[in-house]
Amino acid sequence: MNDRNPSPPALDEEPKGSSLASSLREEIIEDMRELRRFRRRLIFLAQFAFWVSLGLFFAGAIVAMKETGWDFGKRWQVVYLMFPGVIAAFIITSAVRSVFRRDGESESHWQAIVDRIKDD
Repeated sequence: MNDRNPSPPALDEEPKGSSLASSLREEIIEDMRELRRFRRRLIFLAQFAFWVSLGLFFAGAIVAMKETGWDFGKRWQVVYLMFPGVIAAFIITSAVRSVFRRDGESESHWQAIVDRIKDD
């Protein structure tokens, strides 16, 4: 072959250099979209878990009141049976907070990378 006249790149090949930055940018943008999708799913899951824990709370109260014969003098039984719902709500709230905190940190990290690429 003639080394002085290299063949032009095929249409499906991308020239190296600036395409690397654009492909990296596209990859980061896709990762950010995936983070947003994950956040939406997490919000749905958190809302569902909240309503389930709230249901446990009220179901515990109703069962406790039936067990005590609707006697409000035996409140310790009401509290004892509602306790699992309260613990579940606390655990769910803590988990969602920690995930959102990590998600926000990673999104700001990706945004900083995108900004750095735009500056180049």
